[in-house]
Amino acid sequence: MRVLVIGATGTVGRAVVAALGGRHDVIAASDRGATEQVDLSDPASIRELFRRIRPVDAVVSTAGQRAYKPLSELTDADFELGLRVKLMGQSQPRTARP
Repeated sequence: MRVLVIGATGTVGRAVVAALGGRHDVIAASDRGATEQVDLSDPASIRELFRRIRPVDAVVSTAGQRAYKPLSELTDADFELGLRVKLMGQSQPRTARP
């Protein structure tokens, strides 16, 4: 099976690539340091990625920003960042990484 892993250079993404790599044809994509480059804040970049790598059988996305703080220190804005990036994905403009 051909599996696209978006966010492949992050902590979780690297683990997913390693876990799937022995059994599947894994395509690693990220906005930095992966074989395939993609900017999830840009729908055109996403379309171009799929144009280059077709066909794929599955997509795993581990990409996104989040605040790293103890739970008791997370603000409403910290929770909103995670929801906006993880749930809304490319529909949101990119912000500077915290």
